Amino acid sequence: MSDETLPQADIHATLTCPMCGTKQKVLMPPEGFQHYYKCTNEECLADLAPLEGKDCVFCSYADKPCPQRQLHPDLSEHHLQSLL
Repeated sequence: MSDETLPQADIHATLTCPMCGTKQKVLMPPEGFQHYYKCTNEECLADLAPLEGKDCVFCSYADKPCPQRQLHPDLSEHHLQSLL
């Protein structure tokens, strides 16, 4: 066995709604992508989806990319999906 530790992704993020600016601290799923998120501001409740060319809502609207993108920044979404 190797004594090397595997890289760890940070699953804590702050997601900002592009419609109203509400910031929400969230835990990102460590595996896979989250394609939809509902704003928590009761006056907004916008349904967020990834921006074109982005893997998920975290890569689109959070202060850091999703865990899969953190660990594999250079892979395409298709290749990332095959790792899951």
